[in-house]
Parts: sequence; C-alpha cells; structure tokens
Amino acid sequence: MNLKRLFLRHSLKIQKQIIRLKNLELDDFHDLYIFASRKLYRIIHLRNLVIFCIVFVVVVTLMFFSSFSQIAAYYTKDKPVNGGVYSEGMMGKFLRINPIYSQTNQDDENAASLIFSGLMKEGKDRALTYDMASKWSLSADQKTYTFELKKGIKWQDGASFGPDDVLFTIGLIQNTDVRSPLYETWKGVKAEKTENGVKFTLNAPDQSFLENTTLKILPKHILEKIPVRDIQTVDFNIKPVGTGPFKFVSLDKEQDHETLTLARNEDFYGKKPYLDGVKLESFLYEKDILDAYSRRNVMGIGDPSLTAISELKDKNTNLYEYNIPRYVAVFFNTQSQFLKDKNLRSALSLTVDKKDVLGQAAGGRGLVQNYPVSPGLVAEASDLPKAAVSVGQAKDVLKNAGYTLKGKQLQLNGKDVSLKIVTADSEELSKTADAVAKEFGQLGVKTDVRKVDMTALQQEYLRPRSYDAVILGEDIGAYPDLFSFWHSSQVNDPGLNFSEYKNPELDKYLELEREAANDSDRQARINDIQRIILEDVPAVYLYDPFYYFAASSKIKGMESGKIVSPEDRFWNISDWYLKADKVMIDS
Repeated sequence: MNLKRLFLRHSLKIQKQIIRLKNLELDDFHDLYIFASRKLYRIIHLRNLVIFCIVFVVVVTLMFFSSFSQIAAYYTKDKPVNGGVYSEGMMGKFLRINPIYSQTNQDDENAASLIFSGLMKEGKDRALTYDMASKWSLSADQKTYTFELKKGIKWQDGASFGPDDVLFTIGLIQNTDVRSPLYETWKGVKAEKTENGVKFTLNAPDQSFLENTTLKILPKHILEKIPVRDIQTVDFNIKPVGTGPFKFVSLDKEQDHETLTLARNEDFYGKKPYLDGVKLESFLYEKDILDAYSRRNVMGIGDPSLTAISELKDKNTNLYEYNIPRYVAVFFNTQSQFLKDKNLRSALSLTVDKKDVLGQAAGGRGLVQNYPVSPGLVAEASDLPKAAVSVGQAKDVLKNAGYTLKGKQLQLNGKDVSLKIVTADSEELSKTADAVAKEFGQLGVKTDVRKVDMTALQQEYLRPRSYDAVILGEDIGAYPDLFSFWHSSQVNDPGLNFSEYKNPELDKYLELEREAANDSDRQARINDIQRIILEDVPAVYLYDPFYYFAASSKIKGMESGKIVSPEDRFWNISDWYLKADKVMIDS
C-alpha cells in the first residue's frame, strides 16, 4: 500500500511538471535564469572537478606507459629480420663497375665492394679477415703466399667459383693492353693453382702484399672470350656479376641522375644481409642529394660536405666519422714550364699554412698532413722535419734564384709566372684550391683555378697530365706502398705519379722498400723515400680529412671507426637492418 501511494505521489508530480512545460511563459524563463545564476558557481566547480579527474587519469596513464616502455627498452633488444631496401645518394657517375678499373672512381668502388669479393677483406678497424679464402700461409723465404679457398662459392649467375677465376683476374691486370691501374701492384707476381686454392710467388719479400689480396675477383666464364683490348668497354662493366652479398639488378641512367639497383644474393657464401636490397643513387650536384634525402628518396649520404652536415643535424640523422689513411695534397707537375724549377716549388710550399687550409676546406675536421705517410700507419715518418711557413723566406728563395716582381706580378726572365691549378668541383677540394691559390698569390704568382667534375678531371686533365698543379685526395692504404705514387715508371696514365716526378735515387729506395726483409729495414727505406720527397718538393701535403657518412636513424647496424677506403664503410653491411622484432635480452 505504501509503495502504491509513493508511486501515485511521484506520478502526480511528473504530470504537473509536464503541464507546466506545456504552459511556459516568458516570466518562467526569467525565473529559470535567476535560479541558474545563483547556482552557477557550483556548476563551474563541478565542471573543474570533472576536468581535473580526466587530466589526472590521462597523466597517470602516460606515466605508466612511459615507465613501462623504459623498462621494456632496458630488458629487450632488437632482433633484426629480413626486409627493406637501403638507398644512398652519392655524387658522380658510374663508369666501370669493374674491380680492375674502379680505383679511379669512388662510385664504382662503392658498387664493386657490394657486388664482388676477394680472397681477404678489410674488417673492423682495418683488420684483414678472410673472405673467399679459408686459410693462408707464408713460406720461410717470405716470397710465397698460399691460400686455401672456401668450398661451394657460386657466382651470382649460378656458375661455380674456383681458383681459375683468381688466376684469370691476375692475368688481366698483368696484361698491359688491359690498362688496369693495378698493374704495378701485381707486376712480377706469379700466380699458380694449388690443390685447394692458389699461391702467389713474389720476386722479393713484400710485407704489404697481403693487403693486395683484398682485390675483388672477376668471373672467367663470362670474360674469357672478350678480347683484352675491349675489357674497358664491355657491357659487363655496367652489368657486373660477382660473388658478393648483393647482385646487380639494373642501372638506370638519366642526364643528371643514375640509379644502381642491387638485390640480396641468396646464394652468398657468407652471412646473408638482412636488407632485401640496396639502391645507389648517383647525382651530379649535392643539392640534389640533399633534396632526395629530405623527400626520403635516399637514406644515406656518402662524404657529405660541411654545408650538408650542418643542414642534416636536426633531421633524425646519424653522423658516422671514419679515420681513413688518405690525404689531400698539391701535386706539382715537375715537367711544366715553371714548376720544373725546384726553387719555385720550395718557395710555394713555404707559403702554405696547412692548419688554415684545413679550417677553410674541412672546418678543421681532420689532421694536418706533413709527410707522404699519414700518422698512425705502419712506417709513418720518423725524425723528419715538419713543414715551415715563412713567406719572407720564400721571397728570399725566389730572389736568389733570379725571380723578380713587376708590380705585384712574379716574373722569371721577363715572363709572368702563372699556374693552372686543377681540382674536382666538390666543396672541400674547391675550398682547398681557393685557399692554396690565395697563399701562392702572396708571392705574386698568377693562378688559374679550374674546378671540374670527376669525369672531366680524369679524362681531360689527369690522363694527359694537362695541368701545372693538381689538388687531389689519395688513398694510400693501411700498409702504404709508395711505389705506385712516386716511381718514375708511374708518370704516365694509368700510373698515379701525378707529379711526373723522376728521381733515380727515389726509384732505388722505392724498389728496396718493397724488398725489405723486416719492419726495421722497411722503416729505414720509408724514411729515405720521405726525405727525398720533402727535400725536392714535387708535392705539398696539406691535410688528412676525416670521412663522414650521414644516414637516417632508421637504418641500424652501422659503425664508426678506422677504415682503409671510403667503400670499406660497407664492411659489415650484412649486419645493417631496417626491420626488427623486440626480444628479451637473455633470450
């Protein structure tokens, strides 16, 4: 009964409210407004309370998940999985992706290091490790190196690799009609097949020879029927077949852009890469590389300029620094009209403030270089004088040698002393050339600085030796062999004696250095070689720049450190990855 009364009472109240709503008038809305105004502060407080509760819950939730993610990062690690294509932007063009020619073009070297492989390879911190060889030994007289080869290695077209391929490659290099830059490196080396591999017999002990066996090997079954004179122009050079971790897919060439596409070699004998493939994008101008990087068309940039490095700092980019045994130097053409005079070469060398040049060209990122062998390498300079800077002394040298000034122009026998200085059009070398030309100008020497792309530099200037001075970077290797750079037999292309310098005494020491029986003898010969070069000044060594590599933070597994050549940054490319699972650290 009580429940019935309660229901009827509330039912009547609801009916009254409905009747009131139907009969609302303006005064009623006014009364509602007065009521709401008096109660507004309570409503606002209620709203704030609700908002506070919501914010509190969100903050606590975020803190929880943040702490959880940090704990997860501490107890988990990446487990790389296959997948993804790494792309890299470079400057230049692909000319001959062939390891017996690629030394003169860095783009070709980069590609060859991924497609081909050698008996030995450069590992972490310049350590030589096994590649296609499984074992090596040296005879008691230190003249014969014997290598056993790994079994089951295949070329990327499915053919079997064997010792005949090694002998074929060495034979090509040793054939003068092939015109390989590696000719002098392998000249006089006798290559023979053994039961389990190959052996190399030298005319005399050569402690740097083992590094030569990082040479990438060519397939005999593809090239043996090609006339040797055509090896330089055969299609193989742009459609290579090797035994390396990645195989050729295509090379697309446009006027100002080239794309080399590589795929993982599923038959690779070593550790197979996680990456499905690699794309090497070659551009003529760095601004195009930076644009491609910004649009995420490339993930890495080889050897970026200082300007590029500054632009990449805030773009989720990792910058890797490598120490490479290479230097930038001014090579005087000792056969040119004015630079055949040692007095002028000596005077010019006295004007160069190397620290200042390094600062202008590379932002101080590197080491001042005074000698033909970089500091920290085997047989580096010992007890040799460092270069001095004295414009006053330089002027005295020229005055005593009969040079005069006409106004501000240096003259010899009434002729203006002018020099054509050539270099590549990269930012670093361009700035180097400008700085050096300014230093030379202190003596009244007129300079014509020409900055050209690498193709023109090689074809129009280096090969015909058409310059008074050339500014270049040279890679000398972890175990330097200066023979290729300074012996008189190397003055003509494809030799690397860009100074066209001939000195019988230097030739003798270069030959003796190759035959040195131990490190002590080799050190003595290296010192003799460097002493002659420093005294006769066929070149001015400037600086040893660090090599930089910029890559998106998405690509993992790269490492900084010491390498021998820029392409050696790929030494552990099988460990690079773009995709990974998270697993517990102890799993």
